[in-house]
Amino acid sequence: MDCRTARKLLEPWHDGLLPAPQRPGLEEHLHGCPACSEALQEIEELGALLSGGSVLALPGDLAVRIVREAAALEPPVRGHRSVAGPRLVTPWWLRTVAASAALVVVAAGVAAGLWAFSGEPRSQKPMPALAEWLPDEAFEADPRDPALDWVLTEAFGEEHAP
Repeated sequence: MDCRTARKLLEPWHDGLLPAPQRPGLEEHLHGCPACSEALQEIEELGALLSGGSVLALPGDLAVRIVREAAALEPPVRGHRSVAGPRLVTPWWLRTVAASAALVVVAAGVAAGLWAFSGEPRSQKPMPALAEWLPDEAFEADPRDPALDWVLTEAFGEEHAP
């Protein structure tokens, strides 16, 4: 038996709850292992301290006094947490206004996006620097022209789609 298994069995053995088939293996391990024997001795000392101690005697009217003192306390305020601090109670109309404002902001963003990407198509010229050294005929050529496709691919880094 290894120390890890033996230490799990020490408390049940001390309390008399260890099944009989496991006792000989644990006792054999305890005879050969000083660390586990010391752990058992500590458990026995702790058990002796706990069993030999006296129980604290409480006054007979303690329960009555506790109930009386609790009844004298003010009831908690609705919507107030005594431990965590005040609870924020938001009126329903304020939540509705906040949700409506959020909806307006989202709608405005969608409308701005649609407006920005609609309307007249952008210039067919890829970029000003390229337009300066290319003749205007190049932009009016057949979009399937391999030379134009190569120029646009170099300018934009992707295949030019007609």
